[in-house]
Amino acid sequence: MSGKAEPAGDRGAKGAATRATEQVAIILSYHSELHRKFCNACIKEAGVMKQYTGSLLGHCETIECIEGFWPKNQGLGVLLFECSKECQKWLYSDPVFRASDFLEQVEMYCVPLSVPLPQGYAVLSIMNLDVQFKEIFNGEYLKRHEDGVRSCQGIPCVASTDKVQKVKGMRNPKYFIVDAWKCRQDFDAWYKAESETDSCALRQQTASGEFILAELKRQI
Repeated sequence: MSGKAEPAGDRGAKGAATRATEQVAIILSYHSELHRKFCNACIKEAGVMKQYTGSLLGHCETIECIEGFWPKNQGLGVLLFECSKECQKWLYSDPVFRASDFLEQVEMYCVPLSVPLPQGYAVLSIMNLDVQFKEIFNGEYLKRHEDGVRSCQGIPCVASTDKVQKVKGMRNPKYFIVDAWKCRQDFDAWYKAESETDSCALRQQTASGEFILAELKRQI
């Protein structure tokens, strides 16, 4: 295999280098023991978020690491903003979330979405990939990935981008792929199907990194 190791760029759900939405997601990963503190912060700061077009999309106390290494006992929170510009204003305005000691060693990323996050899809699979072979990854793998996710009733590439902003944390975000699912069973069906074909091998040959699954709930 040959190719230049360079960023894979920004792609929409159909593989084009475009975005069909201005939405951005704030993804936070924190120790599970701090989950209640995250939920309390969302309740306390809901009004502030709303002023900047933001709201809580969902949260879970424990995520599942599917591939690669992700710290154990980690919770996940996802905030959704309708506009990137307003999200940036919120990041510099919210006194709780911007505090240096908020959730201790929290990982916090701002992820531009390719398509709007649909209602009713409470399960998110998230890849953080170091893409070594851009041409093959973009030209071959992503198309297979999108088709495979759709065939199992998922929404592929809600985010598919290397334009991820690290707000806080030690880990460096690289190329994010976020897919949305109605239920865990649909994700499992896709992952089993991909593992039984050469699509999984193609991804692992062209990129490496972490792959996690979060089953979110909206209510606090």
